[in-house]
Amino acid sequence: SALRRALAAGGFDPCVVDMAAVPRPVVARRVELGTMARFTTRAGEVHAVPWSEVRLLLRATGIVVGEETESHTTRGFSASRALISGGLLLTKKTTHTTTRSTEEWSSHLIVHRDFGPPLSVPEAEVLFDGPGQPVQPTRQATFAFIIERLRAAAPQATYDDRLQRRAGLLQLLGRTLPPETHLDVALAVLAAGLA
Repeated sequence: SALRRALAAGGFDPCVVDMAAVPRPVVARRVELGTMARFTTRAGEVHAVPWSEVRLLLRATGIVVGEETESHTTRGFSASRALISGGLLLTKKTTHTTTRSTEEWSSHLIVHRDFGPPLSVPEAEVLFDGPGQPVQPTRQATFAFIIERLRAAAPQATYDDRLQRRAGLLQLLGRTLPPETHLDVALAVLAAGLA
């Protein structure tokens, strides 16, 4: 593209990623770690990945921004209503609406392999149970254990966790792309740069 050539002429080494060509990650619901890694989707599709085929492990945090609106209705004494109605109506309903912004953070591990689309392991949904799998006390501990085991079993795989924090997302995406809606772009750029 013209932009890529202009950047290269200016001394930059641009990384251009065609988002239409980037494969969407397959979301794994269950993870089993044994002689190879087995990732099972919610639909029951199994992806068996030999340890030697794991190339890249990216830990990232998705941010979902929303708004919560709460309405509170209260009844309170109204002197003006009481005076106007001759004492028949003493109270008045008042409704207060409060809107606040919410942010929900969710951790994911994206496993890139030699063959097939990447696999996404969401911390909040992953099941890690089965024979020989040690039980962890919390989801966070389970997720950390899965990452530790994957890294130990596939030492050739590059591990990167800079997209785990908002600062890392902003550093990679710049000021024009908000991390709340462009985590996929950040993951694609980082994967292309580390490949």
